[in-house]
Amino acid sequence: MNHQKLRELAFALQRMATPQKLLAFRAMLSPSAVLALLDQLEHARTTAPAIRLTLHHEIADFCATLGAPGEPETPEAMQQELLQRIDNVFDFFLNQ
Repeated sequence: MNHQKLRELAFALQRMATPQKLLAFRAMLSPSAVLALLDQLEHARTTAPAIRLTLHHEIADFCATLGAPGEPETPEAMQQELLQRIDNVFDFFLNQ
């Protein structure tokens, strides 16, 4: 589905709806396109809480090991490790 083309057609219809623009819009807005958009909205709605929960767990796991042998000791190393964990969470969710 071409989101940009659909957006452009919708904006054009808001400005001035012509029969040709309405037909083009209706052709793009098939039932499968509507279902795909609804699936994307549902995924976005459920992903944010999952990211938040995963980040909370990563931070808790990180803090639980502070001071243990082999764990980062300097503030810079701690920050680097925590940022890497955060990046890994976002990479996981963005690559699903």
